[in-house]
Amino acid sequence: MPAKVTKTRNKFHKNLPQIWRESAATSGSEELRKVCDELVDLMRAILLEQRYVWTPLNPKYLHKKIREGYDPRILIRTKEYVESIAVFTEPAANLSAAFRVGVPDEKIHNSGMTFRKLAGVHEYGRRDGKIPARPHWRPTWSTFVTSLQEVSKRLGKRILADFSEKIR
Repeated sequence: MPAKVTKTRNKFHKNLPQIWRESAATSGSEELRKVCDELVDLMRAILLEQRYVWTPLNPKYLHKKIREGYDPRILIRTKEYVESIAVFTEPAANLSAAFRVGVPDEKIHNSGMTFRKLAGVHEYGRRDGKIPARPHWRPTWSTFVTSLQEVSKRLGKRILADFSEKIR
């Protein structure tokens, strides 16, 4: 008995894998970018609102900061470091875009250090103990990692919604 040929109203039925890849690439990247932007906002809020308990500033240094008109909060002097925290697009194989949340790699802070080095000094302190560790990246990443299941659900819903829209 010969196979019965069934006509379908969906003209894209032969291209479903390609449509799925496109949905994952476009809407997936948009959703990941949104998640990264949320992480940047969280990181900045943590610093500006001083949400973590860090070693207090040396009283002499704090007095000097205030006297010179700088921000008296820990890890904030001119807000240049806080404002440098951003989402950076990175090249990635087999992905339309990969994102990195952090500070610029090569840009120089007004202290003369690169932002990357300054972030390391803030996070881990100096070996000589003159600047104590004031972790802010590691605890924030830990919080973010615990939310990855929810992020994955959001990402899946977004891709599926985009895919469904394209095959209609």
